[in-house]
Amino acid sequence: LKFLNSDGGSGTTAVGGHDYTTGSASTIGADSSGNGNHFHVQGYGTKNRTTDSPSNTFATWNILDTRQGATFAEGALKVTTGSSQRSYVTATQGVKNGKWYMEIKSKTATGSSYVGFCDLSDLNQNTANTLGDLSNEARVNDSGSFEKNNSTTSGWAGSFDNNDIISLLLDADNNRFTVAKNGQYADGSGNYDESSPTAYITYTTGNFMTFACGDGAGAASVVYECNFGNPVFDISSGNADANGHGNFEYAPPSGYFALCSKNLAETG
Repeated sequence: LKFLNSDGGSGTTAVGGHDYTTGSASTIGADSSGNGNHFHVQGYGTKNRTTDSPSNTFATWNILDTRQGATFAEGALKVTTGSSQRSYVTATQGVKNGKWYMEIKSKTATGSSYVGFCDLSDLNQNTANTLGDLSNEARVNDSGSFEKNNSTTSGWAGSFDNNDIISLLLDADNNRFTVAKNGQYADGSGNYDESSPTAYITYTTGNFMTFACGDGAGAASVVYECNFGNPVFDISSGNADANGHGNFEYAPPSGYFALCSKNLAETG
């Protein structure tokens, strides 16, 4: 990462024999003082920019939750699951109330990829087990089935594959969870073909819940790029929640919000 000081004007600034387009008031590295001393940023894309601040912090994956043997990158928003475990990663923020939205892009759907939710008071510490083995958690597999309480329900949604964007919706007011693929929601009958949420997986109320993802095969390793509001994958049509927080590929449904500290203070 290089910050190259601009001359505050137009054109290019020669640095080390190379010409670089100068920064501007509308780009990353803008000088907010009014003096026009903008920086040009080299080797740095807009998806690498976080909007976290002291007054508002978005969730990430919990790097201290090490039982699954995963590795983390991109500010704990890119996760590679361990190849000798069948466990899962959990988010850093839990909820008892409110409706919450996030997006996950699976980069290596292998037939063992899944997304879901879990009860933070009853985390499964056995790496031989996986999400959905307990009663108050569930996973939606890339095959379209879902697993809860160690029981599989086939044909609940359609399949998802590499680079599909999976939206996760956790409704902690009504104790239910659902997913969408590329903007179309699961119908509970083997498809992603609904324009709004219609089919849900329910859970028992009372505890702090959060999002999760992982893989269901001991020999598999899955890569996920995740977006709680700060995307690490390219966004073609940015959408914020109704409070103006987050940047998502698909608009959160009415009443659903990005998982961040400001929204938690208001609805969580």
